[in-house]
Amino acid sequence: MFMEKTQEDSSITKQSKNTLALELNDNQAELLAQIPWFNERFLLPGEEVSSYDLQLQRLIDSVEVKDALDLILVKDIHDELREVQRMRALRQSVLLRGMEGKLGSLLSGFFELDDNPRSKLAFLAWENDPEEGYQHISKLLDEAEITMNGLMAEAYTLKANTLDKVEQQLARHEKNVRETLKMIDTRRNHALVRQRLEFDLEQDRQQLLIDKNDNS
Repeated sequence: MFMEKTQEDSSITKQSKNTLALELNDNQAELLAQIPWFNERFLLPGEEVSSYDLQLQRLIDSVEVKDALDLILVKDIHDELREVQRMRALRQSVLLRGMEGKLGSLLSGFFELDDNPRSKLAFLAWENDPEEGYQHISKLLDEAEITMNGLMAEAYTLKANTLDKVEQQLARHEKNVRETLKMIDTRRNHALVRQRLEFDLEQDRQQLLIDKNDNS
């Protein structure tokens, strides 16, 4: 049993490290060959390899990749953006579970030990069909004599510690994205300044040659 689980885990890890399905020019492919860990995908169950590769490809296409560092920075942005989306989805899930639990508690009688199951069913219906599910939730809100804003506030209080931790992680990943974008912009600006200086120096050199020829 243990060996079967180990082999299964190994196959999952191997799948996540298959060569990225990217369309690169010869120069980019040569640069990529210098970064063996570039092909690693940090996926979670339910996330597709093809989706990861497609999103990374779109990001590479939007940036003028010139060297290995560009590729590293672009992949860093891609992976951090995925973490941002994960944290946002997690925040929504925590809040929804808090709202569901609080509403179920309000619908339960004083002598009932378990939350009313109608709340869970209503929120499941909302996840499958937001419009129809919202109608079910609204009816339960009226029955519990609480507004949606009031329920949300109760959920924030109930899940405050968890939401705070998620917000901290979300802010960290968002900051990483901004900092990496700044690095790319700085590299581009430095390249433009260097090109301008080289152009000015060449102009000065040509002028010196012209002046030298005129004097001779």
